Amino acid sequence: MRDFNIKEYQTVILGALLHDIGKFLNRGADVKRKHPYFSADYVSSEQFKSIIKEEWIDIKLLKILVQCHHEHPLMPDDLLVQKIENPHIRKLAYIISRADSYSSGERIDEEPAELDYKQVRLTSIFSKITKNTDTSPPIKYYRLHKLSPEAVFPVEESDLYQLTFNYDQLLEDFGKAFKLFKPKDFNALFNGYLSIFEEFLWCVPSDTREKYNDISLYDHLLTTSAIAACLYHYHYDDFNEDSITNDSIEKCMLVGGDLFGIQSFIFEIGSTNPKKLSKILRGRSFYLSLLTEMVSFKILKSLNLPVSCRIMNAGGRFVLLVPNRSDVKDKINIIRKEIESWFYKTFLGKISLNLEWGITLKRDDFSAERFAQKQKELSYRLEHAKKRRFNEIIFDDIRDNAMHAAYSLLHKNEQCDFCKVFPALEKGSRCKICTDSEFLGENLISKPYIFFYDNDKPNSIKILDYIITFENFDNNWLMMEYYGNEDEIENPGFIKRQIANYIPEKHEGDIDVINEKPETGNSLCRYCGSPCKIEDDKSEKIPPRERLIKYHLTFQCMSASTRRNNNGKGVDHLGIIKADVDDLGFIFSYGLGEKLTISRYATLSRMLNYFFTAWLKDEIKKNYRMTYTVYAGGDDLCLIAPWEEAINLGIKINKCFHDYVANNLDLTISMGINLMRPNSPVRISVEVAEEYLEKSKAKNGKNAITIFNTTVKWEDIEELISFKNILDKEFKKDETGINASFLYRLLKYHEMYKDYSENGIIEGLRFHSLMTRDIRRNVEKKNPEIVKYMQPLYVVGDGFNEKLMNNIKIPVFWTLYKNRGGTK
Repeated sequence: MRDFNIKEYQTVILGALLHDIGKFLNRGADVKRKHPYFSADYVSSEQFKSIIKEEWIDIKLLKILVQCHHEHPLMPDDLLVQKIENPHIRKLAYIISRADSYSSGERIDEEPAELDYKQVRLTSIFSKITKNTDTSPPIKYYRLHKLSPEAVFPVEESDLYQLTFNYDQLLEDFGKAFKLFKPKDFNALFNGYLSIFEEFLWCVPSDTREKYNDISLYDHLLTTSAIAACLYHYHYDDFNEDSITNDSIEKCMLVGGDLFGIQSFIFEIGSTNPKKLSKILRGRSFYLSLLTEMVSFKILKSLNLPVSCRIMNAGGRFVLLVPNRSDVKDKINIIRKEIESWFYKTFLGKISLNLEWGITLKRDDFSAERFAQKQKELSYRLEHAKKRRFNEIIFDDIRDNAMHAAYSLLHKNEQCDFCKVFPALEKGSRCKICTDSEFLGENLISKPYIFFYDNDKPNSIKILDYIITFENFDNNWLMMEYYGNEDEIENPGFIKRQIANYIPEKHEGDIDVINEKPETGNSLCRYCGSPCKIEDDKSEKIPPRERLIKYHLTFQCMSASTRRNNNGKGVDHLGIIKADVDDLGFIFSYGLGEKLTISRYATLSRMLNYFFTAWLKDEIKKNYRMTYTVYAGGDDLCLIAPWEEAINLGIKINKCFHDYVANNLDLTISMGINLMRPNSPVRISVEVAEEYLEKSKAKNGKNAITIFNTTVKWEDIEELISFKNILDKEFKKDETGINASFLYRLLKYHEMYKDYSENGIIEGLRFHSLMTRDIRRNVEKKNPEIVKYMQPLYVVGDGFNEKLMNNIKIPVFWTLYKNRGGTK
């Protein structure tokens, strides 16, 4: 057996990550050359060598690997793998060459593309998705621009070149970012490259041929490095060239992880909106994302695989690519038992993370015709695994010991005063989960870096085997992630990811002095319906009644913003938004038809996640700042906002999602919005919002929203808003027939209509005559102009607006809630 050569291995996976960097450099150059020459020049440059240490990689070997990664005979000899004289180096080059072709789903004998490479733009992956083979989604493209919430919306081909931003500008910005790259070891080098490449190569097509121009260079490089790592591990025992070039062997394997019990865990609140509720809710949501992070990281670290082998991680699920070796399967099996034990001891069976593997892949299984089937097999196994939770420990003493320990602690300290489920750490305090969640919720909004260690650290928590803390740079971290928004920062080798962690921040004028309700002014305090519950600054230098509120706003503050924005009128309710993408499993399994390669899979999951994390966070911060993000990522979200802001934001999310997915009618979202008082139990209110979401999906073929317990298609919402605006305008007038009494009678007519339309009760048709008489007596005399807007609700025949009458509760309740009460 050949010894595992870590330096050689690191050179191979870095070579796979950098093998096509020349495509990017070539498109900004004045001289046309084959892209492998540019890749070789890049790794030979002094700037590149300045961040590399000799003990990490073999620079000479790296140059050969990035230059010679093609096998097509039409390429020059000095670029061909098969022309490398050194047998061992040739074998390593074959690993990268095969990983390259597996990643894109190409055949080895297909000629690499070079045509129009400076003009071709990346096609949106969403333009290639269809639920029906008879439909043809519009084709849209991405402009060349570094990754940002504004840049990720695709445009028509005619709009592509209106901006001056081009490859020269993108390369210039790439160079600036590279100058700030200061890795301290190989893992930091590799991870840092991943973050830089995502920022600048997400919009660069890996291939300029029409068949492949929807695969970004970033996703191609990432998956190529993942496959190369697996191939190196698979072959390192003997490095037989015939075996390396044999594409019929199943050398790779998919590992899937799926978190079960997410919703109940986040909203497990035992009392009505206890102290520090928003902080712990935020922390619990992030806690769950860390669970999948830590499990996937634990597996990859134990197998000595790079982070690029995690080809998907969003929404409580991850997918890893690993070598198909018996020792790998044995290690994963051991890890699964460790994970099940830890989850049961920690959560007493309330949530679990199910692991499945054994879906093996040979070269043809990476092809566009076969990869979708492999994903379906993995998804099926993960769904089936939910029924076999904790099977690995069912006959062990772990369950009994965990329950006994929990019971003993519960008997000693009583239950947690927040969740009322787990035993408190001390009498009258909270459990470890709620305490850890509070730690995460507090640090998440104030520090942009999170570090993972394998040894104890102060001001930290422990998840699985790892210590997690938020702090400044350290030289001993295992892995670090950065989720801030600052530009021009030094990159020590972090993995950058987006987290939708926005919560309402206090702006100037929002808050007056504590515990005083001002009679004048326009602060939130003036319109607040309850005594202040925000913790104030404890500084003894400031008199208690003059201490200004610090940090972030409470649910009560958020609810007061509706009245502040509406001249003191309106209910002080909050709205809970629940939404997710329709038929996502079908989209991943069938939406790309025979086009789903591993690179497209990585692109699709990454781009969907970006909308629900980066774009959503940016939009809320800019335009809906009173919105609290419970969670958002993968393909779903849960937000809490002032009720009218929640409705407007929900409508904006749908509109922008439609633009984001290239106006593809086969890609839709459904949503439910439930209104609650700021002091109502959040858990129950979220459950109602979830019920509304299910109604949106069950009725009218999804692609719908449910508000005020009324489900409508998105295409119909604009008409309802227009009618609401008419009602609201008339309601605000002093002398008008459109008052609260009339609107409640309108709801009665609506119920009569529903009795007839849904239950066949003929008597319900009386609404026509009753409403006609009502309009003439109470509305027409005061404002004849308004009648033309009301007639479609009660006329008989072709002029009757069935959709408007069916959904009239939305504009009526919206108007009533908007105009109720008032603050003098």
